[in-house]
Amino acid sequence: MVLKGLNKIRRGGFTLVEAAVSMFVIGLVGVGVSSTLAYTLQSVNDSTERALAMEAAIQEMETVRSVVFTNFTAYFPGGVAGTTLRSGFLINSMPDQIQGGAPIRRAMGLTEFVTRTSTPDSILVRVTVCYRSVNRIYGEDQNLDGNLDAGEDANANGIMDSPVQLTSVFVRK
Repeated sequence: MVLKGLNKIRRGGFTLVEAAVSMFVIGLVGVGVSSTLAYTLQSVNDSTERALAMEAAIQEMETVRSVVFTNFTAYFPGGVAGTTLRSGFLINSMPDQIQGGAPIRRAMGLTEFVTRTSTPDSILVRVTVCYRSVNRIYGEDQNLDGNLDAGEDANANGIMDSPVQLTSVFVRK
């Protein structure tokens, strides 16, 4: 009889199974929160790098805009229409990072001046900035050297493409 009475006595607290289940649920919630936090931090970093790259592209376009149109002919010996001059530029606001003792380039810009055969008194200017955000490179210049090397032109259009690209046409008045 004494043994039957012990079975009916309920002590306060949780069983081992209840504790294990609650720890599992808390762990799942923790993993979800931490992955969301990591994704958010990556998105913030990507946005910051893209904003810096866009600012550099705008600065380069303003520099080009400040040049008098007649001085553009210096870029084109003989004024041959239908030619393209490419000029790479470094981005001061995105300096190289040192990782493992070696510098890693964060961004590289390319300015293209294209004389147009249809309108010889105009020059198309395209400013493209390719950049690195954490371990991903945005744009077709995968080695960030300012040149569209063999194998980098993903869509085979002969133009360096990037999410950060400005195009303008300058016309002689």
